[in-house]
Amino acid sequence: MIWFVFAVVTAAALIAVLHPLLRSGEAAPAAPDDRDFYRQQLAEIERDRGRGLLTEEDAETARVEAARRLLAATPATVANGVTRVSGAGRVAAALVVLAVPLFSVALYLRLGQPERPDMPLTARLSDDPAKLDINAAVSKVEAHLRKNPDDGRGYEALAPVYMKLGRPDDAAKAWLEANRILGETPDRWSAIAEAQIYAGNGVVTAEARQSIDKALAGDGENPRALYFSGVAAEQDGDKAKAVAVYEKILGSSPKDAPWLSVVRRRIAALTGQEPKAQPQAGAPSSPAAEALAALPKDQQQAAIRGMVANLATRLSENGQDVEGWLRLVRAWTVLGEGDKAKAALGDARKALAADSPALERLGALARELGLEG
Repeated sequence: MIWFVFAVVTAAALIAVLHPLLRSGEAAPAAPDDRDFYRQQLAEIERDRGRGLLTEEDAETARVEAARRLLAATPATVANGVTRVSGAGRVAAALVVLAVPLFSVALYLRLGQPERPDMPLTARLSDDPAKLDINAAVSKVEAHLRKNPDDGRGYEALAPVYMKLGRPDDAAKAWLEANRILGETPDRWSAIAEAQIYAGNGVVTAEARQSIDKALAGDGENPRALYFSGVAAEQDGDKAKAVAVYEKILGSSPKDAPWLSVVRRRIAALTGQEPKAQPQAGAPSSPAAEALAALPKDQQQAAIRGMVANLATRLSENGQDVEGWLRLVRAWTVLGEGDKAKAALGDARKALAADSPALERLGALARELGLEG
């Protein structure tokens, strides 16, 4: 509809500009020639002089004035208010007027995207400006990949962004392309499985199971692949297998791994037992931990907050420690400092903006702790 309106407006503008030019070539109503008028005036002067109505001096004065006007007069150039233009001038003007819209249309067809549907106004008004910037960046990367379809790193960098934008199908396709170009890895297959499960609204589909199997075939202790295999076992009703898988994750993961709390909650839900307590994030180990445990509860909290604050200070000076950021975000969350946890998450993403795997881990922790949105 909008293109029809634009076409009508353009046509009206062209008609308004070209109409006088086109009329100039038509036969205009004859206009009297000024030179004929002044010739008649000279003849009339001569007649008046002959009849004695004008003296020779007056007649000479009248002839001089008439002659001056005659010399100044030119053939009629205006007929009924329409300016006369030469044929070449009309053609040149018409070409200029027509060239502007034709050039504009050609340029738009070259650089624009006329095949894309209009975006609803309400959607445009409700879009987050930050998200608009991300979408613009994604469009540029997509354009780059269309011209360079074998840029595996480009696909690998784009896939996590697709997940952030809620486009899991596109994320899975991007990781599959990265696997095709760069070679298959367990981490990519586990990421593909996650995207496929996300796209299936949490259901571990047959396609996702194949991705999980490929990830575990390359790394039998890949925590993400193991976790989703446990979820698949739960969905199959095999609680014993699911618990065994989750316990394997607990046994093979680092003590400060961000996914441990989720795994413990899964085990607790399946066994009906409270999840085992996990070490406080940022807490010291062994003798120091025992000394901390011996303190009164209020002093414990003060000591823990002091350690967390020290960790935050260290990361502000050197922000390339992804493990430290994960501990800090979790620590603030455990301490009930949600705002500080979100602030630390934002600082971590800025510090590690060039590290895609680190950003992926931060995103997973944020979803686990409910810090997104």
